[in-house]
Amino acid sequence: MKYILSILILSIFGCHSMQGIRHHATMIEKPSISCIENILSRTTKVSDVKLSKEEGGRPLTFSGIEKANQIYRFSYLVGNLHGDFYFTENYKGEVEYTQTYMYMDATPPQAEIDAILPVIIDIEQSLDNQCGFVNLTKKINRSCSSSIKCM
Repeated sequence: MKYILSILILSIFGCHSMQGIRHHATMIEKPSISCIENILSRTTKVSDVKLSKEEGGRPLTFSGIEKANQIYRFSYLVGNLHGDFYFTENYKGEVEYTQTYMYMDATPPQAEIDAILPVIIDIEQSLDNQCGFVNLTKKINRSCSSSIKCM
């Protein structure tokens, strides 16, 4: 009986792996939403740009429960591929940038990586050059699943 229960628990709460690419950076400056929207509207191959503002978790500190993290998410299409990135601002005003293209429990096809990665890099370079970020492209920690070739 305990084996059946174990199998049931694992099937409900089983581990999932994420495969693909992830770019992440800790930043100093808060992003200009209008500048980012302008960059995306002018980036080649990008269409159907959407912005959503979300609230994240509320950190518990020694002084109590803090203000919720503010998440500014930008989603877009490159052909039929869905890309998105977001900036998270915490209660201290610290900002993090994250952009991913991942599959759950599978590896994205190399053709999809080859199509979307140059656009991701173009967006990041444009943010760096035109939106006043200080060395964003140098701060980015890039990770790529072992079975994928990233530039």
